[in-house]
Amino acid sequence: MICSLLTRKNLPERFLNNMKIIDLTRLISEDMPVYPGAEQPKLTPVSSVAAAGFRETRLTMFSHTGTHMDAPAHVFTGRATLDSFPASRFIGRALVIDCRGPENGRIISPECLERQETKAEAADFLLFNTGWSRFWGREEYFRDYPVIGDDVARRL
Repeated sequence: MICSLLTRKNLPERFLNNMKIIDLTRLISEDMPVYPGAEQPKLTPVSSVAAAGFRETRLTMFSHTGTHMDAPAHVFTGRATLDSFPASRFIGRALVIDCRGPENGRIISPECLERQETKAEAADFLLFNTGWSRFWGREEYFRDYPVIGDDVARRL
């Protein structure tokens, strides 16, 4: 559903000029990295063009596999789930804030946000580039990753 909204004819006019789409997705595969303790995704062919006239694959995976968004209900009982938000809530202008640094386990401080404060106030979404993607596919990816600090969370 969200993919169908990301066509030029469906986007609001304000997004069409000077818009750059940033793809944050990771390919879903049976050998992709998953959070320690989670099962690998399973892709099971259930139909083929030769046998049924179409190809279909059953995809089985945990909801936190690969690129995903956490809803408030992920950590708070009784809070909103992603399906309670309209798809349009996830389209908007984003600002990428460079918070890369060499330290593992660091907390993203207000200083990262303050460097871009005026632009951040005009954005619908903030993306914190921590550089952590360099660890994708390695054990370090799931350990001591950067997070926003309480001060930053309050400001957002």
